[in-house]
This record gives sequence, structure tokens and C-alpha cells, in this order.
Amino acid sequence: MREPKHPIKEANTVIALLDVVLGEDRYPLNIEDICLEYSRNKFPDHRIQEVKGDDLPGFEGALYGSHRDAKSRWLILYNNQIPQPGRINFTLAHEFGHYLMHRDELNEFECSQKDMSNFRDDAQRESEANKFASQLLMPPNDFRKQIKRQKISFDLIEHCTERYSVSLTAMLLKFVDITDKRCVLVVSTNGYILWSKSSQNALKSGKFIKTVGLSPIPLPQASADISGVTDNGNKIEINHSPGIWWPDEPVKEMTIFSRNYDFVITLLELPDDPPGNRQTGFEDPEPFDSFDNFENYNERMNS
Repeated sequence: MREPKHPIKEANTVIALLDVVLGEDRYPLNIEDICLEYSRNKFPDHRIQEVKGDDLPGFEGALYGSHRDAKSRWLILYNNQIPQPGRINFTLAHEFGHYLMHRDELNEFECSQKDMSNFRDDAQRESEANKFASQLLMPPNDFRKQIKRQKISFDLIEHCTERYSVSLTAMLLKFVDITDKRCVLVVSTNGYILWSKSSQNALKSGKFIKTVGLSPIPLPQASADISGVTDNGNKIEINHSPGIWWPDEPVKEMTIFSRNYDFVITLLELPDDPPGNRQTGFEDPEPFDSFDNFENYNERMNS
């Protein structure tokens, strides 16, 4: 079995160079230029020759290598039908991760939308490329500066998404990983929860939603998606009393309705001070894989 690479270390090497060359106020990153220039200067005999959009049915992005003598040239492609710049940005960073970490193992990488969401360690190459992309596009030190002492709001969510030019889901996953707030990210469709991810402090206090291996979990009846509460846009904030999401705590629910996909993204913020004793020695209640959960949901609903 191959030894896992170190995507955070690889990304931090690139970040350190960008700190020197471009400075801290460099966001959003021009990933295309970074791929070309970094590979040309560091690996001139194995550089990335071109980055472009193309017709890639069934794939978000691809990395192809051609070899001649002791040299190689590499091509990064992204699906030109992807409508959001943030998804394109993440796709390019993902393929750049494959180039830096995996080009000695394979000459060809074709990555689906499922691959772009897989952070599980048992799918090593795709997980490593995703962790690299997340670290490169949203360095934790800079991300913490953006959210430090900030109230969680739609304005803050929009600011971070635009600053790093990533998808809303990728940004909120990073937010939940980094924040010291007690938050739970929930993605749902047709009134049922697909998957959720808790922040460390939420998890420590026992606030999570387990979805793997269970029957479809309905959203609370008072949630924005079920209740039909809406505003003039695609987002709504509701302050819930205890008993709606969890029996013992109030919750601020911030819900965003996706215009491009049939799912709803909800960020749940709990009070800073949890009731009762904090849990210790906890473990994440489930491995995180959004598309596995989506497929499980479809199987359960169609059975």
C-alpha cells in the first residue's frame, strides 16, 4: 500500500513562496498562473505546459502527462461547463495537487465531482488533492484573520467565499474546521439531510447529526426549508428556541438555497457556552463523505 503524501506540507511550500512574491493581499489566487509559473521555475523539465477549459463530460477536471526521454509536459483541464468560478478554482487547485504529489505514480488523472468532495483517507489520491486545494486556496492563518472576533453572518460568509473564490460548500467546510464557534454544517435535499459536519467545539459538546447507515433524517418542521419561510433572495436567518434542532439549546439557523443545484445549505450556530458538562475523549461520529451519503440517501428513498 502506498504511503500517503503530505498535502498540507506541499501546499504550505507553495504558500510560503506566494507570501514572498505576492504578499498577503493576493486573494483570490490566480491558480492558472500559479500552476504555470511554479512548475516552470521549480520543475523546468516536467513543467505544466497549459491550463485551459475543455469539454469533459462526466469530469470536473483532468491532468495529463506526456513523456519524452527524461522530460515530461503536463496539461491541466477543467470542464468548461462548470458555471461557478469558485468550482473552477478548486478544480484547478485539485489538479495542481495531483501534479505536485502524484505525477510520478500516474500519467493521467480524470476527476469527477465526487472526487472533488472526497476528503476520506481511504481514497488517498483524491483526498490528498482536495486537502492540498483547500489549504492552498484558503490558508488557515489568513482564514482565521478574516473570521476572528467576527459575528457569523451572511456578510461574513459572502466575504470569505469571494475572497478565496471557492464554492460556498468548500468555504463553509473550511470555516467549520477552523472556527472556535459551536457550529454544525448541514446539507439537505427534498426535506432530508444528506450530510452534516460539526466544528470541534460543537462535537465536544455532543452536537452532531449522524447520517451514515440510518434511515433518511427529515429536517425539523420549523426549519426554513420545510416551513416555507423565505425572503426576497436565496437566504434566510431564523433564531430557534430549544426543541427545534436539539432539545436543550437554542440555535441560529442560517439557510442558503442553491440556485444551481437541488440542495439547501444550512449553518447552525449554537451558544458559546454549552449546557452541562463538556464531553472529553470524543470521536467524530462518522467518516465524512458527502457523495457517499447522497448515494445512500437515494438508495434508501428508492427502496
